[in-house]
Amino acid sequence: AFRMVFCFGMGVNEALHITQANISRQALHRRVKRARDKAREKEDAKQAATSATVPYVAVRKKGGTDAPLWIDFNETILQPLYPRMAKTVKRCPITQKMLEGPLVTKTDSGPGRLAKSLASLQFRERAYQRGQLIFLGLPNGSSATQEMDQGFSQYQEECKKSTLRVGGMKIRNRVQARKNAQGRKAGVPSAEDLGEFIDGEEGSPDDVNEEVASQVQYKQSVCNVSFAPHDLPRIVNGYPGDPIHLRPFDKTFTKETIQSWWRKVGFLPMNRNSLNDPKVRWQKGEGGAPKEAEVRIDCLQSAYQKHAQALSAIGMNGDVLDLEIPEVEKPEIPEDEEAKAEELVKNGVVYKAGGLVRLGVVIANGRVMQKAERMLIEKQKEEAAAKEKKKRDEAETREEKSFLAYDHWIRGQKKDGTDARAHDKDGNPKLPKQDAIAIVRVLLPRFAPKEKMSDYGGMSKCVKWLGSLAGRGTTWEEEITAVRREYSAACVARSKPLF
Repeated sequence: AFRMVFCFGMGVNEALHITQANISRQALHRRVKRARDKAREKEDAKQAATSATVPYVAVRKKGGTDAPLWIDFNETILQPLYPRMAKTVKRCPITQKMLEGPLVTKTDSGPGRLAKSLASLQFRERAYQRGQLIFLGLPNGSSATQEMDQGFSQYQEECKKSTLRVGGMKIRNRVQARKNAQGRKAGVPSAEDLGEFIDGEEGSPDDVNEEVASQVQYKQSVCNVSFAPHDLPRIVNGYPGDPIHLRPFDKTFTKETIQSWWRKVGFLPMNRNSLNDPKVRWQKGEGGAPKEAEVRIDCLQSAYQKHAQALSAIGMNGDVLDLEIPEVEKPEIPEDEEAKAEELVKNGVVYKAGGLVRLGVVIANGRVMQKAERMLIEKQKEEAAAKEKKKRDEAETREEKSFLAYDHWIRGQKKDGTDARAHDKDGNPKLPKQDAIAIVRVLLPRFAPKEKMSDYGGMSKCVKWLGSLAGRGTTWEEEITAVRREYSAACVARSKPLF
């Protein structure tokens, strides 16, 4: 007992008191834990004072974000925090200190940032007019260009520990509920004792009376727990009153830690430290790798080629090792904003972060993006109108073909040009295959809209269907005549008057 208590920093007098009290092993663990927590209070209070912000947790049912959530976060949470946000910079005439100015929001290019919806477009325009500039980070740039990725590894580990802690509490509650429901006998450990074992405290197999515990059988394991949406805040930042080491968000996102991420990425202050990240790969050529790195690249290329030759020498296919280190390609970036917007629309990359970066566009709601989006909307309207016109022309062509087929059936059977109206023995019209299909294609949607035209690919089935209309109180001749009248009226309505 003396050695164990001393390891946890307790005094000798307190250890003697514990020994004389002859308390249980589990109670001793609890006493040691309380003493250890007290030793952390000063450090916890100090770190809590340096916490940079408080977490804002909001997700959709699928666990991610979308355009409405992204808009809501900016307009209800972020923008109200900066009342001096403005589109243009205004300084004090005496001290030259900035009184108001733009707010630069650096984010990744995840869901909702470049949504195509009208609400998202209107939000980006409102944010620009208010003075918020949404700066998109380099897509797939890893932690080299993303400040949040710098702290992800640390924050992820803390959240894993917090998840285990929340899961342990759920197990403890389930154990307590089963104990209360089943009324177990003495000898089974209490919920608090099991909670300590789950949280990683020392224990002994002798603390559990397996003989008594095995008398009750359950359909589901006590360790089979699930997490609900209300558990997310507890996992992200612990419970109210928890010390700092149990609050992942407050422990990770401190002012000093965030500033260190800024220095590593080099966006603020603008020192371009991201280029010094080990993950960044150099390219050969002018404006690419420095001399030291270019020498290393040449050695790498030479070794690669030697290995290919060695494979060929032993009878293997060394030609598969034919890769070459890429060389710098100077991108052609238009200088004019109008030209940039036209290039975005032309290449179809208005809502693709990678395409925006290649053209030097990093502000998701800047002037270039707004011009490009307006151009794209106009282009989409023109394409929709052209598509509708094509659809209408195709419909008119179908109707005209059916009219020609009907006229051919009336006049084309007799040499003298009189009405023929030939029918077969069943009373169905005698029509060539193409004429029968053309007439059915127009009349089928009027009488059987749920049927498919693909089911009427033969002449006999088409003429039988046309003949069956006589049993519905009408005939196919009356219907095709009615379609012709409607078509003629529609053509007259669309025609522009000459005078």
